[in-house]
Amino acid sequence: ISEMLKENNNDVYGFDIVHKNIRVALKRGIKARYFHIGSRPFPYREAGFDVVILGDILEHIFDTDDLLRECYRVLKPKGKLIVTTPNVASFARRVMLFLGISPFLEYSLELTTNNFPSVGHIRYYTVHTLCEQLHYHKFTCCNVVGNGVYFTSFMKFSWLGKIFPSFLVSLRSGALM
Repeated sequence: ISEMLKENNNDVYGFDIVHKNIRVALKRGIKARYFHIGSRPFPYREAGFDVVILGDILEHIFDTDDLLRECYRVLKPKGKLIVTTPNVASFARRVMLFLGISPFLEYSLELTTNNFPSVGHIRYYTVHTLCEQLHYHKFTCCNVVGNGVYFTSFMKFSWLGKIFPSFLVSLRSGALM
């Protein structure tokens, strides 16, 4: 995403806790730096950005309220926050729960869930809870889209996601200040 944004002559900044990711970003011309998102404040000035992207990060953060306050602080007036996060209420997860199978809700950092290793999710969102939290932090949840409704790994129906956004696998919200 950063590379696509950079192609349009935008200044792109980022931070990560994985040094390898920072080195890759720097090689690609992204102004990246090491920063642990749990330490506050962000290393950027107030009202300095047009857009902030939280790409699949919200579900890994303990204090999501503090994170969203920081996003609001560094955004310019009328700035845009883009958030992506898995949808705990996706159609496939609902079916799994109905069948008594864990819908990929992690309960251990060491044990697998459905034979998949833990990726460190500590928060889970639905369309409603994501928008509720964004509204609480003065964002206007203006658009929630996703990558489709899956019945199996091979059967994806993007059009169903437009009709039933609560069934989407992954949520992407564009929120305005």
